[in-house]
Amino acid sequence: MKFNRTLNPIGETLGLIYVSLHYDAIKKELIQAINDLGINGAEFYQKNTKIYETYVQAFMKLRKQLNNEHYQELREKEPFFFEDENIDFLTVLLSVLLRNTHWQHEIDTISENTLRKEIICDLVNGISLPQLKGTQELIAFLDALDIDQGCKWKLLKLLQSPQLYFKQLIQILEYHLPLYQQAYSAIQEQLIPMLSDYEKNIGNAFSDLMHTISKDQEVTPQLVFPFSQLVSYSGGYYGLLSSLLIGVKQPEWVRKELLLKLKSLGDKSKFEILESLKKEPKCNIDLADILHLTPATISYHMNTLITCNLVKIKKENAKLYYCISEDGIQSIIKDLRNILL
Repeated sequence: MKFNRTLNPIGETLGLIYVSLHYDAIKKELIQAINDLGINGAEFYQKNTKIYETYVQAFMKLRKQLNNEHYQELREKEPFFFEDENIDFLTVLLSVLLRNTHWQHEIDTISENTLRKEIICDLVNGISLPQLKGTQELIAFLDALDIDQGCKWKLLKLLQSPQLYFKQLIQILEYHLPLYQQAYSAIQEQLIPMLSDYEKNIGNAFSDLMHTISKDQEVTPQLVFPFSQLVSYSGGYYGLLSSLLIGVKQPEWVRKELLLKLKSLGDKSKFEILESLKKEPKCNIDLADILHLTPATISYHMNTLITCNLVKIKKENAKLYYCISEDGIQSIIKDLRNILL
């Protein structure tokens, strides 16, 4: 894997806008999540997040000082991108924009079809799909995705007018980039040592997921989501404070992981995918034909199954095949036995 040594200004800036709008809720949720690991969340947060707090508070202070006519116009456009506490929609925007950084300067020259194709490609983890034509095909495609209805509605609007919305997002980004740079300066001295060797602290789960899903094997550090670990087909993003929680796996955390896996097994389509893979590894198109589902639907189910360690990917003759994860199935059986027997 290749490890970047700098934060990504685009991801950090847009993330900071989101965090500044939902600061209290994010902090409360994070402390509760740490409590669920069997650790005193408030004490842990106060002790370990000083660099993050300095960074976020510096950005928030600078943002409050903005008060000109141009900013007020931009602020009216912010809710579409940032108002929801659910981060699914923003995650899609970030993933697409980080993979296509040239859009920042060339958005006017990018066709609607190209923009739409990149969005859809991200939603199905890089699998090539036929072009979706018309609103009804877009609705049918989005309806198959395992995301909440509010996110689907925003994705539909985005897919209908991608250039309009990405132009607005880029305008918001460019206006806030100087604020990010000033916030970065406030923590630069503390941050540089963290960026120099963060890969030493990366856990096996993240590394395994990178090798399984990502085609580029490039990891970018992030501070705006300090405990987050995200892997997509275009690369990985590693929260610089994540290592503080590696190895902490208390009973409540095991229980939550198990419930997520059982939820996957309780879904008819996901269960039928696993049944089919028991016979032999299969590619996306084969599974779609066998189960009478679209390739996009198969891909979205696979994202969940891979995250739950129920399915693995193997490459053969430049082609991706899915196979059942025996270790993942055995892990469910072991956790059930430990909790219930």
